[in-house]
Amino acid sequence: MTPPTINTGADGGSDVGIVELNASPVTPKRAGTKRTATKARTSKRTKPATARPPATASATRGPGLHRLVARSELGRTGVVSVETPVGRLAVGISNGRPFAVSDTCRHLFASLGEGRVLRDGCLQCPWHRSRYDVTTGRMVRGPQGLLFLSVREIVRAYTNLLFPLKTYPVVDRGGVLHLDTGS
Repeated sequence: MTPPTINTGADGGSDVGIVELNASPVTPKRAGTKRTATKARTSKRTKPATARPPATASATRGPGLHRLVARSELGRTGVVSVETPVGRLAVGISNGRPFAVSDTCRHLFASLGEGRVLRDGCLQCPWHRSRYDVTTGRMVRGPQGLLFLSVREIVRAYTNLLFPLKTYPVVDRGGVLHLDTGS
C-alpha cells in the first residue's frame, strides 16, 4: 500500500488538513476484528425507508404522509433511527405522542435512534446521557460523566443556542407513525 500524500499549494506551501489517500486494492482491517475499515457500521434498529412499500394514498396513508415505523417496532427503548426523504430521523413515542427529530446528538454526534425515551418524555443520548425535549429539540440536560462535570452547562448553553434538534410533524394512523410532509 502506498503512503498518503500531502497536497501542496501553487506556491509550494502545504494546504493544512488536505490529505490524499492513494488508491489501493488492499482494505485495512481493524485489529482483532474481521470488519474492514471501509465497511459502514449499521445499527440493527435502523429502519431503511427503501424497505417500505411505495407511498400510495389509502385509508391508513394519505397524500403528504411518509411511513416511518409501526408502534410495535419501537421496542422497550421507545425510539428507532429511520432513513427518510428529509434525512435520518430518531422516531418514537414520548408521553403517548409520536415524535421525529434529527437523529444526531449535538454533543459527539451519536445516533439518538439508538438512545431511549425516559419516563419524563425526554430523549436520552446513548453515549453521554444528554437529554432532549422532543417537542422543541432543545437539550434539557448536557452530557454526563466525570469528564463533563465542569463544562456541562457551557456545552448545554451553546448547543441550545446554536444547534437545537430539528423537529418534524408526525401522525399516528392505525398504529403506524407517518412523517407529515404537508404535500
